[in-house]
Amino acid sequence: MLPQNENLRAEWQAILGPDWKQVQQTWLNRLGNITLTGYNSEYSDRAFDEKKKIEGGFNDSPLRLNKFIREQNKWTATEIEERGKYWADRATKIWPALVVDEAAIKKAELEDKKAVAAKYTVESLDLDEIARPLFDELRPQIVAIDLNAVELFSSKSVSYRVYDFFVEVLPRKHRLLLLLNLDFSECNDPSGLASDATDNAWISNASESGGVLFNLREIEDIPAAIHVVRQAYEKVAE
Repeated sequence: MLPQNENLRAEWQAILGPDWKQVQQTWLNRLGNITLTGYNSEYSDRAFDEKKKIEGGFNDSPLRLNKFIREQNKWTATEIEERGKYWADRATKIWPALVVDEAAIKKAELEDKKAVAAKYTVESLDLDEIARPLFDELRPQIVAIDLNAVELFSSKSVSYRVYDFFVEVLPRKHRLLLLLNLDFSECNDPSGLASDATDNAWISNASESGGVLFNLREIEDIPAAIHVVRQAYEKVAE
């Protein structure tokens, strides 16, 4: 209908008014100005009345999509907007918004992660003589928080999930680094061993993204670590 030619014919300029350039730029590619026709080259930038009356014009169109156009005496922003709203309303009724089952999506994502992790075991982790006993002591205590939590090993870390992860354990030289799915502002850590993960540009070997880091260097600090891990678990398990 409304042509895209920047040099609109005088008939179109008269219909659109003194601001015809702005009207054309604003409404040209809107839904209300778009339709189906087999005569686009014939229509070209003809005046609206001509597009209706020529052979194969809109007055002859059998398409319901063009019914509104046939009924108009002029084609301005008002008609384009009205038609656009009508077809937008029709479209949302014919193709309603997809209702997503978030739980099903998370379950599927978890199954994908389990499939990827299946080739790894605890033996895949590179744990030195200090990090190994730390992990051996920490691991059963994390598992005990929720016996149904999923343990996913990779070659560089191990993460624990309900659907979302709550902690990822990253071996480091002579220590373990725990990445937790918890905002640092929400973290209750009397030990002072937790830090804000967002202070780091990136965390080496981490496959997850969390807000708290906990440096575990001593067996004696495991209860403090579990105290923070439990907070992250409670957040994702709500």
